[in-house]
Order: sequence, then C-alpha cells, then structure tokens
Amino acid sequence: MSGNSRFYCGITNDMDANYSRHKNKEFKGEDFEYVSIYHCKDAKTAAQVENIMRYNHFDCGATNTFGNGGAEDSIFVYMFKKP
Repeated sequence: MSGNSRFYCGITNDMDANYSRHKNKEFKGEDFEYVSIYHCKDAKTAAQVENIMRYNHFDCGATNTFGNGGAEDSIFVYMFKKP
C-alpha cells in the first residue's frame, strides 16, 4: 500500500455512528483517528468531494456509485489513515 491508497475516504450523515461502525467492523474494536472531516453544504457536494478523492487515488471503497452508497443526507466527508 503506498501513496494516497493508505488513506480511506468516505461520506456519512452521522460521524459518531460512522466511527463506531469502522472501529468495530474494520478495526476489531481498536481506536483510530480521523485525519480530516469536512462538513459540506449538502449531500451532492459531499459526493462530489468523495469523487475527487477517489480520482486522486484515495481508497473510497469498492462501490463506484455516486456518493458510494451514502445516505441521501450524508454531508460529512471523512478520511483516516488505514492501520
């Protein structure tokens, strides 16, 4: 893993629930830190920012749908370094 692919980028409508989901599912209960969190004006903007991140080779998951399957009200774009 090198370059931007060492970072995961996604969108969500609930940062607390998102943290819990990643912590328990991907990291088996281990804590991690967000590198950045962007509060966008609407879900369309958040999806566009995530698309830009994907274009720049950040890991945004396997889904190639607009907004990567995020909820209609996902206004937060987040990034963390993968352990």
